[in-house]
Amino acid sequence: MSDTWVLEAIGALEPESKKSGGLSLSAVLLLLRPTQADPEQFEVVFTRRSMEVPTHAGQVSLPGGRLESGESPEEGALREASEEIGIETKDVEIIGRLNELTTISGYHVTPVVGVLREPVEYRPEVGEVARVFEVPLGELLKRERWELHVHTRKQREVPLWYFEFDNEVIWGVTGQLLMELLEYLWECQR
Repeated sequence: MSDTWVLEAIGALEPESKKSGGLSLSAVLLLLRPTQADPEQFEVVFTRRSMEVPTHAGQVSLPGGRLESGESPEEGALREASEEIGIETKDVEIIGRLNELTTISGYHVTPVVGVLREPVEYRPEVGEVARVFEVPLGELLKRERWELHVHTRKQREVPLWYFEFDNEVIWGVTGQLLMELLEYLWECQR
């Protein structure tokens, strides 16, 4: 998988928009970090939320949060990533957006994809982030690593994708967002 292929595929994606319907507007940053061993390979940057945050405590997520008034999804995703993991926004090149999604917890999420162009040292905000870690994109692209679980919420069955790596479990909205991206990349590889 080459740098050019992945970035071109994501850049060419025409994301689907959804009406916010009064939900809280938010954005997340799916951050690709070229590996030092092979700059044509990527790792995806994740956080595990602190147990101190009021929602989704202890869960794996992508950096992000609510948009401030007048802020674009790109601006919000970069601001939140800067606040949460201590990266400089100037070190991130935005390459596109993924399909917008709505959550059962009341958020309208715009996923923004960016590439870290400079080596960085993460400085997590301890009140929000317990851990920053990376998962190789090549591992995420292995279909057999993903498991589909069905949860019941408010008397409704909800299918959720799970991925385990380095004693962390990616699932929920983060798993859904990743699965949509991976299905698109798998289709592009055909």
